[in-house]
Amino acid sequence: MSEGSAGAESRKDPPAFQSPRRSQIGTWDVDPNADQISSNGASVKLEPRTMRLLLYLMEHRDRVVGQQELLDNIWANVVVTPQSVYSTIAQLRQALGDSTDSPSYIATIPRKGYRLIAAVSAGPSPGALPAAAPAPETVRADVSTAPVLTAQPQPVTLGTSSLRVLRGLAIVAGVVLSILAIIYLHMHRESQRPAQQPLAVSIGVLPFLDLSEKQDSQYLADGVTEELINILAHESALRVPARTSSFYFKGRTETVAAIARQLKVANLLEGSVRRSDGKIRVTAQLIRADDGFHLWSETYTRDGEDIFAVEDDIAQSVANVLRARLTPSVSVGTARPLDSAAHNLMLECQFYRERNTAADGEKAVACFRRLVESHTDSAPAWAGYADALMRSPMLSDSGIAAQRAAGVDAVDAARRALALDPRSAAAYAVIANYLRIFEHDWHGAQRALETALSADGNDPIMLLAASSLARDLGHLNESIALCERARINDPLNFQPYARLGEAYLYLGRLADAEAMARRRLDLSPNGSGGHMQLISVLLARGRPQEALDEIDQESFDFMRRMAHVMTFDALGRRAEADSALAYIISRFADRQPAHIAEMLAARGETDRAFEFLDKAVTSGDRNVLNLKSNYYFRRFHADPRYRALLERLSLPFDS
Repeated sequence: MSEGSAGAESRKDPPAFQSPRRSQIGTWDVDPNADQISSNGASVKLEPRTMRLLLYLMEHRDRVVGQQELLDNIWANVVVTPQSVYSTIAQLRQALGDSTDSPSYIATIPRKGYRLIAAVSAGPSPGALPAAAPAPETVRADVSTAPVLTAQPQPVTLGTSSLRVLRGLAIVAGVVLSILAIIYLHMHRESQRPAQQPLAVSIGVLPFLDLSEKQDSQYLADGVTEELINILAHESALRVPARTSSFYFKGRTETVAAIARQLKVANLLEGSVRRSDGKIRVTAQLIRADDGFHLWSETYTRDGEDIFAVEDDIAQSVANVLRARLTPSVSVGTARPLDSAAHNLMLECQFYRERNTAADGEKAVACFRRLVESHTDSAPAWAGYADALMRSPMLSDSGIAAQRAAGVDAVDAARRALALDPRSAAAYAVIANYLRIFEHDWHGAQRALETALSADGNDPIMLLAASSLARDLGHLNESIALCERARINDPLNFQPYARLGEAYLYLGRLADAEAMARRRLDLSPNGSGGHMQLISVLLARGRPQEALDEIDQESFDFMRRMAHVMTFDALGRRAEADSALAYIISRFADRQPAHIAEMLAARGETDRAFEFLDKAVTSGDRNVLNLKSNYYFRRFHADPRYRALLERLSLPFDS
């Protein structure tokens, strides 16, 4: 398939910038020939496309330049996603030391595009002041809020949980809202601090403790914690690490400063739940991380009987406070939480899913299945079930046909979630992954992700799905930017580190790749493929003996055997490598053709590698989708067979 038939619009070649000689923008000297900007003796190297973007904005500085215009002119004849524009703009801003809040160079015009606002001249001006030091910036997606992938509602049978079972978590709902009111008021005051304190509006919610005498109310404590995270995370003025990161500290004894440093927040909320004599007491306290100062604390006591008689009153009174004192975006929903037993089951399902092993993957599917059977009206349960279905067959090394069948079931579950909650980013991420992996519908996947972005631009699951799409399209810088956003929102989730390690390995940033692989293992030491990733980096760095020491720690049987082949080769133990490879081919040729192609590529057996790549594409092996960003296939890019494979996958060929 040609590039034009891959689904991209036909674009004209970009016009050349009319003045490619050195010029001046603000305090920066721009040298297009060297792809470099300089100020006061300091120079910053730009990627060629980033320089082209800068030159285009300079040429059209008297008007707003739209996203589509940039795609047509900077990415002409290349299949890209709108995220490419966002990422490249972010890279350019970082290089210029610009800020999205108070821009001096590039202003974002909502729903219209970008405009260069800095002065432009023909050359460097005498005595120019140095530009501000480049500062890290979170890439913000500026996509349309109009949904483009619509879930098809299906008949849903609502659950009928008893009031007695619901009572526990219903009690904490009012308490959670009361705590939120205080937190929001405090954070509003914090946001008025000087700009040099960028983390002032960030908060981490630590797992609440169960201080009940019988230690039988942990589900209530976890429920309080999760509800606070969920509600705070939907307030755009706050940065709140996701549940995975917060619950990482459950049962750990670390200082406030150490926890805040790992979560990258300025404030921490901690507390406890105690149930006794028919009453529930919830204590919460807000702590400033830099000095451990207690900013606020409060204790709430609620009667455990007839809780529904008072729940609406509590919610309404807190809602009035929120409306009167906080931003208009804060709202109080009317949907009741899962009952206590179901919520406890949800936590168990998430625990299995996040361990990322074959056995736990199967447990996660079974656990979520029980949950959706008893609570057919829960969108989060259906979305979690969909994600578990997609993951499990890959973790258990099931056949490719079984993986596709599970993918179809996962999409069905995701659509059930969307019928209940059309803004479920996690459900859209599952659909996007299915379209990407099994249908090779890159544009359909992008549309699903754009819809998810408009629903929740900071959801880590959605960001990781978008990073996978960017990786498969060969847009590694974009993929890295999305992973960094996911890491900011969920800093103790192993998945962003795994993706970053893969990208850095391909780019030859081996020290960074090793750091990411080791961080992944810190967070998920027994997860499938973790040690194999580190082994690949160690081999690339010329340290095969260290790689050999890692092999037995890999939990995934196929990856462990693959590591033997590649490490024996690196150690010069060719006969052992040949024997191990022959065994793998005899057992796994139909299930793992893409990974076998990696081993053959590493050994320099190019023709055999292409034979297995052909088999991988024909059979639908999901591991071949990273063909454009796979470290072992870099040497194939000039081979005509490589381009033919890309066309069969409907992937664009970037020369």
